[in-house]
Parts: sequence; C-alpha cells; structure tokens
Amino acid sequence: MKKYFRRDLNSLKDLFDFLGKFAEKDNLDATILKDISVAVEEIFTNLIKYNQYSTTHIQIDISKRGPALVITITDSNGKQFDITKSETYDTCQPLVKRPIGKVGLHLVKKLMDQVTYEFKDKKSKITLTKNLKESHVRH
Repeated sequence: MKKYFRRDLNSLKDLFDFLGKFAEKDNLDATILKDISVAVEEIFTNLIKYNQYSTTHIQIDISKRGPALVITITDSNGKQFDITKSETYDTCQPLVKRPIGKVGLHLVKKLMDQVTYEFKDKKSKITLTKNLKESHVRH
C-alpha cells in the first residue's frame, strides 16, 4: 500500500488510519501495529520538523515481504540526514545527564529490526524493516 501525506502534524490521524488499515488487511496484531506506528510517527514528525521549507508530500509505502514488514518513507527536496548514523543514545546515564533529543531515533532503532537510509536526487528514503513472528499475525 502507498499513500502521500501532507507535511503537517494534522496528517497524523490519516497516517495512523493508513497503518491500521494495512494491519487489519494483513491480520497483524495490536503489538506490531503499535511498534510500527511509533516508529513511522517519529520519522514523519522529524521530516516535518527538520525539512520545514519543503512543500512536497511525504510518501509512505508499506508491504509484507515474506516474513518481514517493510515500510519506506520518502521525502523530497530535503537535506541529507542519515538517521542510521545518528549518535547513540546512552540509556545508562542518569536522566539529568542525557542530552535533549535523539530519544525518538533510538526508539525507532530498537523497535525495528533494520533501518536503512538512502539519499539520491534530493530525496531521502528511510526503510524500516520489522521481522514478523507467528505471534504477530492473527489467525
């Protein structure tokens, strides 16, 4: 499934509905829907926040490929920012010593089994892969 979303926080409801419809169609359980919703929402809001001068829509593609769920988020006319190379967030530090920010990207990397980034022709393409277990699919 593919859909384009306005780069606006008001698009989050439509985005969650889109993910929910996919999960329903493919009989995915609530746990996996929650994980992908958190990860996609984090990437989506970061693209809005850090590429605020773009007027293009953000494209979300989601599909099941064998035993994996693959979500590709594409943003045009943006600056290059490879989220796979973002600083590691040290969860062992006391809260008062942790830097502000980077928690969301840390969470995305923990929730997903693989995160890749590609930048070509002024397009950022972030691909999130979640390996599905038998327990993730309702029967």
